[in-house]
Parts: sequence; structure tokens; C-alpha cells
Amino acid sequence: MTNILALDPSVQMGFCHGRHDGTPMYGTHRLPKGKFSRQALALEEMILDLIKANGIERVYAEKPIMPRVTSFDAMMAMAGKAAVIGMTCTRIGIDLVYVDMAAWRSEFGSPTQAPKRVPKPERRKWLKAATIARCEALGYAPEDDNAADAIGIWWSRANAILAREAAPTLFETDLTAGMEV
Repeated sequence: MTNILALDPSVQMGFCHGRHDGTPMYGTHRLPKGKFSRQALALEEMILDLIKANGIERVYAEKPIMPRVTSFDAMMAMAGKAAVIGMTCTRIGIDLVYVDMAAWRSEFGSPTQAPKRVPKPERRKWLKAATIARCEALGYAPEDDNAADAIGIWWSRANAILAREAAPTLFETDLTAGMEV
């Protein structure tokens, strides 16, 4: 039984945690506004609190999508949070895996991109609404799209662990079945 934590890095940090074979707890933690260093310290504290209070064994976080042209502040907001998550997990010896957005969305059964008919400015909103709808179809009630994304990440990873546990290993299969000995 693996206790996992899934994070959707943002100023409104989506989180979801629980045993991979159980019902998770989820929500959104609002990081302070202002300087990134304040956000980084608050993020580290939040992660440490969640890990220690809930016996977390592995953390999954969405990989940031880095646009080609952006500002330093935008890069810090995206890549900086990923770095803080990585440093925090390493500091206390917890495994961290960054997950591609398209991978977890696909495994969660949520669209990986909006249809072309949706105008470009509305595509991100459409995608977030589809993820919330998928969560609701599975019986979850996320307060916002950040929590919904974290649920999707947790669900995809929890189901991958369950599938791996259910798969027979080489030692559990009979290699001689159907062969005369």
C-alpha cells in the first residue's frame, strides 16, 4: 500500500493524497502573493506538512510547460515551483516523479487538448472544465480546477500502481504451460 501525494503546481496549489488503493483527500492551498521567495518557503512548508502528517511515500507533480518566450517572473512561477518540490522531497528522502500533463490526462480519461473549434483564448478554460467534469463523474467534488488537476494526477498514478500490482511477474507465471516436459 503506497501513500502518494499529487501536486498541481500553481499559486493556487492543487493537492491530492491518500493510499493508492483508497479514497484520497484533496483541495487547494493558496500560496502567498508577492515575491517568489515567499511562495517558495510557503510551498516547502506545505509539502513538508502534507508528507509528515500523512505518511506520504511518493510525490507526483505535474511537469511545467515552458513556453518559448516568457519573462523571468513567469519562468520562476513555473520552473521555480518544480525546483522547490524537488528540493523538498530530496531533503527528506521522498521519491518524486514529474508527470507530463498529456500523460496523466490521457490516463485519467480527460481530454489532452481542446477541440480546434474552441477559440484559442478559451481552450485552457475548456480543458479545465473537462477535467472537473471527469472528477465529478468519478464521484469527486473539487473546489476548483487546481484540485481537479491534482485529483487527475493522483488517480492516474494510483491506477498505474494498482495495475502493476495486479500484473503477474515472471516468477508467478508458469513458463512451461502447454509444453511437454
